Amino acid sequence: MLLTVISASALFVSTCAAAYAYFALRESRQSNEWCQSAFEYVQHENKGSKTLRQLTDIEATLTEHEDSLVAVQSTLKKLRSRIGMRELRARKDANGSDIPDAKEDPAAWKAYMRKKIHLDKVGKDG
Repeated sequence: MLLTVISASALFVSTCAAAYAYFALRESRQSNEWCQSAFEYVQHENKGSKTLRQLTDIEATLTEHEDSLVAVQSTLKKLRSRIGMRELRARKDANGSDIPDAKEDPAAWKAYMRKKIHLDKVGKDG
């Protein structure tokens, strides 16, 4: 009798486990179908979306312009340094040093002297 009760209990437990597994499998399939349909919906809606396509085009154009701007900025920096070096060489050739002429360009001469005095003070103090 005890063996029959244990067999019946085991049968009941295995039946419950099988039913639970069946319902869990069914729910998992249903959620998979829902996810698949949601994915297809989003894909379909975004495929024809003009705004998304326009945004990606704008982003690509902006990136191209940014790269061009960086290239132009680096070229401009190189040109400025070349021009500065040419001017420096011309001043050195004109009067033998990089000191601007006080009669021809008094503003540049004043700026140079102020800078020199400042550097002399910093050199003595520090």
